[in-house]
Amino acid sequence: KNEFLKEFCSAKKICKFVYTTLLKDIQTEPTKCKQKWTQDLIMHDANAENINWNFAFSSTFKITKETKLLNFQFKFLHRRITTNSFLFKIGRSQSNKCYFCNSTQESLIHLFWECAYVQSFWKKLHSWLNEKQKTASCLAVLVVLGLQNLDNDKFNVEKHIFLLGRFFIYMCKMQAVIPTFEQFKPKLRALQNIEQQIAIQKGDLNHYVKKWKNLSLLPSSQTSDH
Repeated sequence: KNEFLKEFCSAKKICKFVYTTLLKDIQTEPTKCKQKWTQDLIMHDANAENINWNFAFSSTFKITKETKLLNFQFKFLHRRITTNSFLFKIGRSQSNKCYFCNSTQESLIHLFWECAYVQSFWKKLHSWLNEKQKTASCLAVLVVLGLQNLDNDKFNVEKHIFLLGRFFIYMCKMQAVIPTFEQFKPKLRALQNIEQQIAIQKGDLNHYVKKWKNLSLLPSSQTSDH
């Protein structure tokens, strides 16, 4: 109690200190969702047992400040994305089948990885990344779902793209359309344009250029003119 009073009196931002202290008291570790993710992923990648969950939950803040993506990823990791399987259980859907393929129960792992239409989307996106970066990496479920334990410039930009890809798949489901790479490219271009404009306003265009390098979909003149 005395220690709290000392920290309270010495805190420069009282509201933030109190808020952080209260969060520590009510926060609980999302054990169940981690266990369910491991069960879903282990059949696709043996490394699923070694996921660094602290990194998985915190690393998103390193790659984007976009609220809709942060909110989506929070719900995604906590398995709060509504699927037809769940809606069917509570009587809000006439079928538990995947909206895209209509052949398999729509679980989270199916919706974002196993579905044939989603696989086609990921393969085309991944092929584009390899071509642009002149690499030959394999398509991996932990990378696509943002659960790979890596932290470097190359991986972070890919992680940002795959996060946007997952959000794109979710929005396609909500809008009742099949996800395709051609439909995704304008979304990626819009993201790059926003980040470029922010970089220009901050006078740090080099940061944008370093991040996107060979992956920019914007005209080269649009960057070089500034």
